[in-house]
Amino acid sequence: MPQEENPHPKESPPPSNHSGKGSFLAELKRRKVYQVGLVYLGVGWLIIQVASSTFDDFGIPLWAYRFVVLMVALAFPIAMVLAWAFELTPEGVKLTKTAQAEAVQAANSPSHNRKRNLFAIAFAAGLPTLIFGTLALYFFLTRTEAAHVLDRSIAVLPFRSVSGEEENAYFCDGVHEDILTNLANFGALSVVSRTSVMRYHETEMSTPDIAEELDVAYVLEGSVQRAGNRVRVTAQLIDAAADAHIWAKNYDRDMTDIFEIQAELARSIADSLQAVITPEEIARLDTPGTKDPVAYDLLLRARAVGKILNISQDRRDELELALLTSALHVDPEYVDGWVALSRKHVHMYFGRTDPSEERLQKAREALDKAVSLDPDSAAVHLGFGNFYYYGFRDYARARTEYLRALRMMPNNVEVIAQLGYIARREGNWKEVHDRLQKAFALDPNNEALASDLMDVLHQHRHYKEALSIIEHMRRLMPQSDYWLTRESNEKACIARSTEPKTSLVEAYAETEIRDRFWLSFQRLWSFIETGDAEGFLHYWNGPMPQDGPFGDIREFAWFKHTEGLIYHMRGDENSLEKLLGNWERRLEAELAEDPDNQFRQFERAYIHALRGEADAAHRVMDAVMSFYEGVDVLNYTTFAQDRIRILPIIADPEETLDQLEVLLKEPSRMHTHNLRRQLHFYPLWDHPRFHAILDDPKNSAPLPFAGK
Repeated sequence: MPQEENPHPKESPPPSNHSGKGSFLAELKRRKVYQVGLVYLGVGWLIIQVASSTFDDFGIPLWAYRFVVLMVALAFPIAMVLAWAFELTPEGVKLTKTAQAEAVQAANSPSHNRKRNLFAIAFAAGLPTLIFGTLALYFFLTRTEAAHVLDRSIAVLPFRSVSGEEENAYFCDGVHEDILTNLANFGALSVVSRTSVMRYHETEMSTPDIAEELDVAYVLEGSVQRAGNRVRVTAQLIDAAADAHIWAKNYDRDMTDIFEIQAELARSIADSLQAVITPEEIARLDTPGTKDPVAYDLLLRARAVGKILNISQDRRDELELALLTSALHVDPEYVDGWVALSRKHVHMYFGRTDPSEERLQKAREALDKAVSLDPDSAAVHLGFGNFYYYGFRDYARARTEYLRALRMMPNNVEVIAQLGYIARREGNWKEVHDRLQKAFALDPNNEALASDLMDVLHQHRHYKEALSIIEHMRRLMPQSDYWLTRESNEKACIARSTEPKTSLVEAYAETEIRDRFWLSFQRLWSFIETGDAEGFLHYWNGPMPQDGPFGDIREFAWFKHTEGLIYHMRGDENSLEKLLGNWERRLEAELAEDPDNQFRQFERAYIHALRGEADAAHRVMDAVMSFYEGVDVLNYTTFAQDRIRILPIIADPEETLDQLEVLLKEPSRMHTHNLRRQLHFYPLWDHPRFHAILDDPKNSAPLPFAGK
């Protein structure tokens, strides 16, 4: 009798795992371990690329990117273990033993296999994506914009010279300056300018206090020791808030390696501050202007000579030119040397120490040599900007060059400020304000920048904002008479009274004031603004400071004009002509040497006006103002203010008042509170329209920072 067929045959056992290497590899393939690994690696690599290109833009720190990379890497073996120990089935994740039994039943189902493949791919792609997404969201939500900014702000304090020889101080200063410049050329950093940090040379202030004063998160301190052909540079990076060292490094190398030391330091700092450095920035960092330490040393000596104050300007010019020429003789391909030489020539031209065409031609020749060596150098573009600005007053071409330089040195205070000064020449006050504010933020202890920004605010009648800058500088320089007098001036503008200014000078004995330039300056103006002719003459006829920041105070045209006005008021023709004769002789001698000096040319208008020669005075004023009209708002406005002080004695009152009304509608140093009894306007003291103009609130209201 035939045996019945068993309706439930025994299931075939799964392939044995103990049949050798081939069976093990086959099992890896069956369990989709290969597939999971390849997909995981591909997705993980893509995630790392996305993180590297986006984290910085969203303000997520560099350590967070490294953490993501680490977590993706660590999760890879975990994914492999899970792929081996578990099966990804259409019904979910199951232990391999259970999944194998079910797999036999569905072995002949193509749809079942496709689903298993899809679930394996989804697992391999989903795990690193989940890691990345969770961490990225956490870092993005927990980071703050303030921390992002502060984490990249740094002040590089003056390095100490420990060479034991005073003459090596210039070398230490030069190395410090170049390290700071390298850092400032990184767009991702915010670096306080050298002018501001030099205040802390040999200071007793603590590092946290310095950082707080400069508003930075990090401070770099260091020293330089030079002995023969060896140089040792030490540096330590400090977290200012914690007052803790992040790292300290020592570099003990030959002099020929000084440029490598500077580059390595810059990279270490940028890395510690989690700054992303572009390939272009790295290339510029690794390409010093020279590799010759002798040429470099001569350039540093030339820089140091330019800062010596106890020798004459002519002697400084002579020494600088000699040292720069020697540096270029040693290395004729020294780009920075050629740029420095051009800069020296053009400043001698602009500063009127040698306003000759030959001097300007020498500046051009040096720049041509520099651009032939490195046409893409930021220093070369800065040099051309200065050449066009100071040599030709060609502000359009200067701006183009400065903007090119700014793209390569985004924290360079000189470039930022120069763009602001061009805007000031053009009357684009919005840009002036914004540029100078940015420059001042990077260089908060720079007295010249503070004065320029304060002056912009003052001319727009934003007196309280101007006062805040003055108070900052007063804290830094409590002994400065300049900031002391500017403080009283701004308080007078806020109070709309001359009293704060007169109170300041009355607090000092006359003998003490006469020894101090700015207090004497303020004293004379207090007499002018209060209409005190006798007080002015009494003070004017006594001793006067002769070595102020602008030279002999007696040579100020405003004050000589005021003296002449008082003689004019009195009808004292003899005293008036004596004054004018001496003034005229000195003026003509100066113009014989420098006939294009428009400021000296304008003094002729004062002389003509005081002699009653109205037509001649108008011709001079018109000629000077037409020289600047449409091309230089700064100087045009300056002469417009000088003209309004001349007009009352030579023009119809209505013409003077018409021009006064125009002037008060534009940014200027004319302010209604101190004009009412000003000596220059004595013919208008009793004129009703004069007082109506001064009483009009629109003429004392703050002005907007207009742009183009």
